[in-house]
Amino acid sequence: MSKSICLLAAMSALVAPVMSVASVSVETTNRGSIGNFDTGSAFFNQFTLGFTPEYHVWAFGVPVDDVPLRFEVARNYHIFDLSSLSGTATSATISFFHPDGAVGTTSYNSPDPTETMTLYEVTTDSSVIESQPGAFEPIFNDLGDGTVFGELTASSANDGAYQTITLNAAALAAIQDAIDNDTDWVVGGALSTIQFDPDLLPGGNPLENERIFRGSAGESSPTILTIEGVVPEPSSLALLGLGGLLLARRRRNG
Repeated sequence: MSKSICLLAAMSALVAPVMSVASVSVETTNRGSIGNFDTGSAFFNQFTLGFTPEYHVWAFGVPVDDVPLRFEVARNYHIFDLSSLSGTATSATISFFHPDGAVGTTSYNSPDPTETMTLYEVTTDSSVIESQPGAFEPIFNDLGDGTVFGELTASSANDGAYQTITLNAAALAAIQDAIDNDTDWVVGGALSTIQFDPDLLPGGNPLENERIFRGSAGESSPTILTIEGVVPEPSSLALLGLGGLLLARRRRNG
């Protein structure tokens, strides 16, 4: 075996153990929510709320003037930049932080013991979401329909702490696609346990106040995506190995 091949094998042996990273954690580059008051029902006044820095998901009904009810639904989005990763994702989890809530409130707010947020594939480009267009209704719809990536069931016990869920195979495929194409991965969230009783209309309040991640505007604890089986790219260790080979060759030739 030549000296060059021996040196390459030695460098590979040094680099390989470090390169076998168990997982990589990526923080959100952007997150927030979109609220919409428009339900398309003759019973409801037509309002829009638009973008908000809170990443809450909620449904809320309140009487407004002489209109029986104003019905608001908010859905959230979380954007991750995966362009610096390479490899094959074998599993993934996502961790959401439940803030302590605003003063006098709690992050979890519902008359029910638990509420569930369903995670959805988002096909809208992240740059469009981040531009916060005035015509946000298509994005709002996109955050709450399509392929399901997982579910998070929360309660008041989660306030002030992280909650982690395992993402499903569809989410893993979408994450892999983002890695392979050096793009962002975006996930949307919507309440899937909204309690609505139309028999209470008109005059009553048919909708419970249900919310997760209340008081999250300005929250410093990021949403974290943890992916097994991938490594950062480019690998500084690989470059170090190449540099070592070139240095050894220079010394030998000198």
